[in-house]
Amino acid sequence: MEQLHLDYNYLGGSIPNSLSHCTSLSELSISNNNFSSGTFISNLHLMRNLSYLDLSVNNFSGHIPSLHLMRSLSYLNLSDNSFNGHIPTTIGNFHLRVLALNGNGLDGRIPDELGLLHNFRVLHLSGNKLSGSIPFHLGNLSKLEFLSLGSNKLSGSIPETITKLSKLYLLYLRKNALVGKIPKNIGNLHSLEIINLHLNNLTGPIPYSIGQLKSLQALIIDNNNISGSIPNSIGGLVSLKILD
Repeated sequence: MEQLHLDYNYLGGSIPNSLSHCTSLSELSISNNNFSSGTFISNLHLMRNLSYLDLSVNNFSGHIPSLHLMRSLSYLNLSDNSFNGHIPTTIGNFHLRVLALNGNGLDGRIPDELGLLHNFRVLHLSGNKLSGSIPFHLGNLSKLEFLSLGSNKLSGSIPETITKLSKLYLLYLRKNALVGKIPKNIGNLHSLEIINLHLNNLTGPIPYSIGQLKSLQALIIDNNNISGSIPNSIGGLVSLKILD
């Protein structure tokens, strides 16, 4: 057996630890059940041939184990559980494309090491208790398409390096404690469709370059301390549907 999919059932209890010894599995998806933590979670690293792991929407708790030995892992979704503690600096490897840890109770900083995972397409960390600044190393993720860090306790400014992410279509930083200005070169993000910076402490003007975002459909920057006039360039947002 190489794939096991048990999503959207009414399964509960602990997963037998013996499952972690199924080293031939390449895909394991058990989302939207009622599973709780047991020894299985701490032994996930034994499943070294997994490329796809989805444990989302369950009742798993405790710390996220180090998964750096899972060299084939490209998709990891642990969202909407009750994991706590820090994000392990060794959580990923250079093949990881999707990391979804949103909707847990994770705290501490976003590891700088995530900026080394150059195959990243999706980084979803919203709805936790993460603090500190947004690592400028995230600007190295040249393939990143989806960056969601909203509803945390992040502080500091939005790093200018974010404007290097030319494939990014969603930038979701709402409900944090971010300060400083919106990056002046945000217009470099030509693939952006959604910007949500709602409920931060951002200051300064709306950058003139924002008018270069021809694919932008939603610009949500309310509940900040932005000042100055609305730039004429905003008329260049030909795809815009939501302006708040």
